[in-house]
Amino acid sequence: VDKVAPAAPLADVTHARIALVTTGGIVPKGNPDGLKQSNSTEWRAYSVDGIDALEPGKYESIHSGYDASAANANPNYVLPLDAVRELEHAHAFASLYPRYIVTTGVGTAVVEARRMGREIAADLRTQGVDGVILTAT
Repeated sequence: VDKVAPAAPLADVTHARIALVTTGGIVPKGNPDGLKQSNSTEWRAYSVDGIDALEPGKYESIHSGYDASAANANPNYVLPLDAVRELEHAHAFASLYPRYIVTTGVGTAVVEARRMGREIAADLRTQGVDGVILTAT
């Protein structure tokens, strides 16, 4: 197991652009891009621009490593868009990146997880994201 030093804290979160990232498998209903349920080798980004919360029935968990019934009843349990929007409206941080990033973590090979992590980080850096809230199951 690699030991990874944590990133330095943000100097001023009130001026930060924050992104949501999850390994919890929350996708638009019907999994339109065919994201794998386990042994993931891909990640996807979906818009949350103008959305204050993930509506049940419009989003679902395709993750095969946990009982997704609670996540499907309220996808915000896994991807807390509702709570993060409240913080954004309260000016706890500057802005939320308008897309969330998703993959599934169950059974994913370490080499694939590292690669996806590098790709996601590079993508978010080019978009001016300062920090990430990463949720997992």
